[in-house]
Amino acid sequence: MNIKHMDTTLAEVSSEVEDYWNSHTLGLQYLKDDSLEIGSKEFFDNIMTRIWKFNIPCLLENIL
Repeated sequence: MNIKHMDTTLAEVSSEVEDYWNSHTLGLQYLKDDSLEIGSKEFFDNIMTRIWKFNIPCLLENIL
């Protein structure tokens, strides 16, 4: 997201943030089976083993 002029509305910024996260889904970098529906239980089951190897269980406890 680029820095914009001060007249940028909150709605415009919110829309840009939403667009970013919709196109950069968190966890996709760990996905090995791209046939899975993003956000499904199977999606999270698939990436979970790869996330755990980075030893971040405290993060997972807060987001799951």
